[in-house]
Amino acid sequence: MYKFEVANRFSPLSDPEHTLGIEITDPQVAAQCGLGNIDPQHGHCHRAPERSRQQWPSRGGALAAIDFSHRFEAPCPSGTTFATTRADVDSVGSMAVFVLLALGHRGGADVAARVGLIAERDAFRPAKDAPRPPLPTLEQPWPPESAIGPVDCSQRLSALGVFCSPNPRQGQHEYPMGTRVALMACWLLWGDPPGPSYDGRPTQWFAGSNDPGASVLMAEICRACDVDCSGGPTLAEIYRAAKRTANEARLDLARALADGRMIVSVQDEIAVVRGLHMGALGVGYSQADVVVAEQVDPRTSANCFGASTQPRKITIAAREGGLVDFAALRARLNAAEEAARGPGTTWGGPVNLLGSPEGGSVLPLDEIASLVQACKA
Repeated sequence: MYKFEVANRFSPLSDPEHTLGIEITDPQVAAQCGLGNIDPQHGHCHRAPERSRQQWPSRGGALAAIDFSHRFEAPCPSGTTFATTRADVDSVGSMAVFVLLALGHRGGADVAARVGLIAERDAFRPAKDAPRPPLPTLEQPWPPESAIGPVDCSQRLSALGVFCSPNPRQGQHEYPMGTRVALMACWLLWGDPPGPSYDGRPTQWFAGSNDPGASVLMAEICRACDVDCSGGPTLAEIYRAAKRTANEARLDLARALADGRMIVSVQDEIAVVRGLHMGALGVGYSQADVVVAEQVDPRTSANCFGASTQPRKITIAAREGGLVDFAALRARLNAAEEAARGPGTTWGGPVNLLGSPEGGSVLPLDEIASLVQACKA
């Protein structure tokens, strides 16, 4: 019924005319999506003209792509390709919402709550009274769910983070996009799957569900996503394996802080984190309300692209709105980036977070930290 792919300038869209973008952050690629592009956070959200038959919802207060997608009333036509620049819980979750909508299952309060949880964590808008998370330790690697932090700080969403955005450097397996979307659809409907049966036989995700049509719906989800689990592990088993991987990654984050693979310092009430581990923002928030995270190995200066030279992936975030003037900061960062490497490279993100351009930033870390300081409220 549907196709799913990752697309960028180096991996073009396979069927532009029938593609709906989900967080296509490159404006040139987004403009090629014949059915439009859903990207409320990065400013590239647009509806295609006449070719899109759907009535697009108002952006309103949409936190993330999954939140925006959940407001649609009509499904996408059969044969639609969903494309994203980077697969994560938000973009994959958005695709799963469209699959469920096509199957006639928008879901009730439980689905809405899970959509809201992903949207809140992805857009990073914690409650004002949310506690500051402690640094992870081997004895207590996870913070309380009530603590501030992005997706990778949430034990509840940890398996989804690993599954949707696998980290090859940590040996995490990369499943096809259709499998990721099917798994996300199951989680949105039924939450965490049950554990294995007492005799070790595989269990289905919906085991224990009161829905008599659950087994049929599960089969429909797999068909819609072109997933065949008959000869391999069930989606529930894949999810449980991702959960174990997430727990081990969190323990490794504690080890990285101990052995120097990740370092954090506080400069003028800004936490500066350097490290390749995915938990950098959470580490920063344990120290300050404003974080600059640079994805490099502080021991070798190797970046997340496997090179020891610029550019590097950098994320700037604040615990809540009003701490930093992100509109002004974005303008200053884009001006500096354009002066350093030419036009066409832009920082983007929701109201209280900015990510470096596709391919990374060439700006020195000290310059970025100075610009953040200058734009603090």
